[in-house]
Amino acid sequence: MISSDKIGKIKASKKMYHSYIEDNYFYMLRPGDYENEIEKTKKLHSLGVNFAGPVSQLKLDNGYVIVEEYLAKGNCIGKFENDFYFHSISNAENVMHEFIQRFIPYFEEIKLRANAPQALYDKLFDDIIEMNKENLTIDTCSTGNLFFDESIGFSIIDAYPFSPRLDINQLLHLIIGDLYRLICIDNQQFIDNCVPQMLYNEFKSCIETIITKYKEAVKKHHFNFNFNSLNLNLNAITEDLIKELSNLEKSGSIVI
Repeated sequence: MISSDKIGKIKASKKMYHSYIEDNYFYMLRPGDYENEIEKTKKLHSLGVNFAGPVSQLKLDNGYVIVEEYLAKGNCIGKFENDFYFHSISNAENVMHEFIQRFIPYFEEIKLRANAPQALYDKLFDDIIEMNKENLTIDTCSTGNLFFDESIGFSIIDAYPFSPRLDINQLLHLIIGDLYRLICIDNQQFIDNCVPQMLYNEFKSCIETIITKYKEAVKKHHFNFNFNSLNLNLNAITEDLIKELSNLEKSGSIVI
């Protein structure tokens, strides 16, 4: 429960909205009343739904509320910084090396999600459907709203009043995140959907595996959707391509 000690720690926190984490719980200072959401969270947890919603609250004299939520297990794909900047005078070999080092942690997370069993993708949709029954659905506007843990699967950390239309494209975006963009600072040229050439085939295979499992889960849950819109075009990045990007005139973007 929310003790006086936790109140002090929350107020002392420098994070946005005075957020504070302790053990398996997340605390945040917010406006509003979350009593209805608390009851819904408890019911959903009793059904095994991975929803990290509010489990208790404490109203303060200033009208704000301290809300206690479960801390979602695993990682959200939004933690990765996917814009990679470099200067035109930079050595292409060094840029390539730094880009690979930046890309690898994101790639490791993608591999975990690609290796996850079909059942975990199915469960994500099972959980969303159970939340719909409680007039809640996942907020797909941010990649920070979906976490993944290889043992329990996907956990939803934010929801809003139920809308009958689930954005299938945007939900996939929460699973695979923003693909990397290579940006030359000096001429403002960029390339989207970048993958280091040495990792291209393996990464492409992982993305295709995720999309295949995702499509299967969508079909099982009878969502009507045009799957052609889920296809992604990836660009293999080489040192020569980095040099070409550096030498372009200012404005516009390189076309692959």
